[in-house]
Amino acid sequence: THKLHQTEERRSKRKKKRNKIRAMHQHAQPPLICILAGQSDMVGRGEPEKLSEEFASFVAGGGDRKHSISVLYEIDFLGREGASSDSGGEFRPLNKTAQFSNAGGRYSFGPEWGIADAILRSDCATNNWQDIYFIKFAAGSTNLHEDWAPGGELFPRLISLVKHGVKMAAERCCHNANRSKHDDEDQADNKSAQIVEVEEMERSLMQNQTAFFWLQGHSDAGGKAIMRSNYADNFGKFCKSLRENLLGISNTENKDISKCNDSKNKPSFSSVPENLNLPIIASEYGCLVNPNSKSSIRFAKRLKEVNLALRETCETLAGGREKQHRMSLADSKKNDSNTGDVSDPIPCLFASFPFEDNTFHLSYHADGHYDNNGLLSLGRNMGYHFCECFLSEQSQKT
Repeated sequence: THKLHQTEERRSKRKKKRNKIRAMHQHAQPPLICILAGQSDMVGRGEPEKLSEEFASFVAGGGDRKHSISVLYEIDFLGREGASSDSGGEFRPLNKTAQFSNAGGRYSFGPEWGIADAILRSDCATNNWQDIYFIKFAAGSTNLHEDWAPGGELFPRLISLVKHGVKMAAERCCHNANRSKHDDEDQADNKSAQIVEVEEMERSLMQNQTAFFWLQGHSDAGGKAIMRSNYADNFGKFCKSLRENLLGISNTENKDISKCNDSKNKPSFSSVPENLNLPIIASEYGCLVNPNSKSSIRFAKRLKEVNLALRETCETLAGGREKQHRMSLADSKKNDSNTGDVSDPIPCLFASFPFEDNTFHLSYHADGHYDNNGLLSLGRNMGYHFCECFLSEQSQKT
């Protein structure tokens, strides 16, 4: 009887500790995870040493609220523009020496600085998370038709890196919840509980706190005609496979986005936006055009075809909305168009260029890659679209 009583006491003690941990998680601020994928401009030819100290300090320091911003990267895996490089499988603080590119033979950056700047300056995003993690997988001179296709070389590497990064973010999130110390006799049970908690946190972060940013199209525009004509279909398949691999659901099983308001589907955090449901933000792509070169003008026309295909696919996946810059997550349950299969809409947005904004400047290096101003403008535009379309209404509800 005495042993039975001791066993019950230990069980009760463990239950109280588990409930305490869950309570701390409910009041913890989760991270925001931004997946970055694409070709050489997503890798980036930005020159960090030319960033102003004021701007670099603001972004690297996490803005006014001092968020922690980190980047995990693997770039140029196929080595077509230079040997591959990575962050050693670890998140590095976002600063001027965070990324080294063998393609440029120097420290460099892509759109992540602009995306981070837009998010940090967004009124709706100030209280929704503590840390921001960028997971970047990009490779120069790669096409969607073959390289990024679900059966291509890059797709499984992308999925692998994302899952690795989200797991590390989940481990950090659990660790930062100020868990109570366990007695030596509870260590085995505690270790098992930690594994379960991290796995639960991974699923929660992937579903509720992760967004995907896409910058690709040059190689398909400059490649075979079939790459351009099939770009819409290829991107649609890519998005559906991406969600199936990361969320564990097929398109036919995709949770109705309108259910995000359901209390059972809310993430286990107190100050979090409604379920993001892995939104996809695909940027328009520009190019340096030489008006005296017929080949340059021809390429610009072909790139326009790819941009149009990308826009139409985003609209179709999202349920056919024509004015996506007004779209919110709650609107996705509405069928206001007959375009595409809208029974299971995917939160997908085409980030078109705001040329009417005099602060938006697309500028390039001589080799055609975006320079610092071009990358910052491009990144801010993607970040702005993300905040306006997927965070603003959710933030108002929290």
